[in-house]
Amino acid sequence: MKSFRIAVLATLLILTGTVFAYGDIGETHEIKFNAYSSGAYKIRSKATELGSPVKIYEYVLNNTEYALYHGSRSGSINSFLGARGNDVDLASTLIAMLRSQGIHARYVVGNIRVSSDKVMNWLGVTNADLAASIMNDQGIQGPDRTEGAVEVHGAQLSTDKASITFEHTWVEALISYSNYRGVGSDSTTNCTGESNTCRWVSLDPSFKLKQYKSDTIDILSVRDGKPAFEGFDYNRYYNAIKENDPIYRDKNPLNIYEGLILDYLRINDPGKTLEDVADAGIIIKQDNKILPASLPYEVIGIPRRYDSVYDHDLKVGTTERAKWNKKLRWSVFISDGDHSFTSQNGIGVSLVDASTKRLTLTLDVRSGTGLFDTMAIRLGGVVIDSPLRGTVVSGFQIKLGMPFTLNLTMDGAPSTRTDVPDKFVSASYPDCVVGGYYLIATGGETSNWSQVHLAADELLQANQRYKIVNDASGDPHLDTNGNSTKDDGELRLLDHKQAMDDLTGGLLHVAAMLYYAKYRESVE
Repeated sequence: MKSFRIAVLATLLILTGTVFAYGDIGETHEIKFNAYSSGAYKIRSKATELGSPVKIYEYVLNNTEYALYHGSRSGSINSFLGARGNDVDLASTLIAMLRSQGIHARYVVGNIRVSSDKVMNWLGVTNADLAASIMNDQGIQGPDRTEGAVEVHGAQLSTDKASITFEHTWVEALISYSNYRGVGSDSTTNCTGESNTCRWVSLDPSFKLKQYKSDTIDILSVRDGKPAFEGFDYNRYYNAIKENDPIYRDKNPLNIYEGLILDYLRINDPGKTLEDVADAGIIIKQDNKILPASLPYEVIGIPRRYDSVYDHDLKVGTTERAKWNKKLRWSVFISDGDHSFTSQNGIGVSLVDASTKRLTLTLDVRSGTGLFDTMAIRLGGVVIDSPLRGTVVSGFQIKLGMPFTLNLTMDGAPSTRTDVPDKFVSASYPDCVVGGYYLIATGGETSNWSQVHLAADELLQANQRYKIVNDASGDPHLDTNGNSTKDDGELRLLDHKQAMDDLTGGLLHVAAMLYYAKYRESVE
């Protein structure tokens, strides 16, 4: 995940051992279509509106952007609402829509061979080596590029095209054989297994070709034997403050890079803008009104089939190389100068949940004492982990205002080789204090504006649920009887953990999601 960051000090946890066991027809952790609060109900509603398997399939295929990363990071909800995901997450979306209509559907994973020109079109690059390299960097398992050859005058004629082989995930849906192309209502009924009347149909919602502008400027091309555009100077950026560099100092890398491109265009292509360089392409939409009879590429070997991400990950170490489920973990280092303590890594939170829910961290103090009570990790307002408890930890007292360091580690791209360790992304925040309130948010390829809307809706509901009134000194309390007056027995807002999480955490969540949505939009 290239653009991973950890910002404003919200995410949702998959508890160890939490598994939905409904085979290929029910909900799982990543495949959801019923819950109202998370927006999952919109998946069922849209699938019902579309009405048939072919319309459901073509809706996902034609209206979602493919993003290159490994595993399950977004799930059905965020991928559906944000209309973006990789092969696994868009498979989760299609499976959720199909299952919501009573259609059996499952993941299929295997090696596929695709012509290099189609892979380049799919990924939006113009070089086959670059396409394979990007896939390898993002943890796509087994990318292998082969050159094609055509011998017209030789004794043997080879029609093999240049291709790239890699691991990929798609969907199988159980459709009535009498109407197996998914058009009518009978194609969704009375199918509980493969038989003379029902068959599994292969569908890939993530593989889609695009139409690009013919006059886009390739600034990475070679002119006069050297690169046309020299690109971003990383060493200069790292030394900008020390060297007092007016161009690279006090600017973020994206703004610098855009400025360099504009400078290049003014000299080499006057009148051209950034829009003439960056072309995301337009999806070539499919409107066949029947389900495809085959996949748009060649499947190599025997594919593996799974009802859930959990089922897939159980096979890691045998038939599978790397887990799909990605997690964020945390630990805390705290010291009074003479003593110190480091907590063990927390139980972790699934990045699928991180895409739709908030994760907050507090080191709470006992009211009126200033002494530490509990370190609480809350997921959507519910405590899911308490790594530290009690006022005395490792021989010393933890008090209000004491500094601590929050360490975060997130699963990154897995290695494509068994002899190379998987990648992790880590960040440390040394300026946290006991009694503070922190929200943890992940960003990157799965960020989108739907996350902002979900967070804002939750905050509005919290504002309606909790009425606030100030006492004579201006200290906010919960107005439990709704008379707009501070009465005896009404708790301070600071002492009501649920209200604090819903209001303060909700506000931070909106801010974090807004930041990431704007960032994602700026790099597209």
